[in-house]
Amino acid sequence: VTPFLAAVGIALVLQPDAANRLADAAGVGRGADLIFYLWTVLSALLIANIHFRLRAQKELLTTLTRELALLSADRDGKKPL
Repeated sequence: VTPFLAAVGIALVLQPDAANRLADAAGVGRGADLIFYLWTVLSALLIANIHFRLRAQKELLTTLTRELALLSADRDGKKPL
């Protein structure tokens, strides 16, 4: 995905008229505005993706820590709280 987006960005920089035509087709005033709107949406999606991945890792780490605590409490002959 990233190489594709980079290629599209380079193409739009080299041919700004193409960005303006796409903006007209999308109902946006200028090509630069369209690029900014797309960048904002893609950035928000990327941040959400990272957030959900980190949240899943945190939940997994919590589960693993609890399991390890229970196993080590059982091995030591102590009862878990």
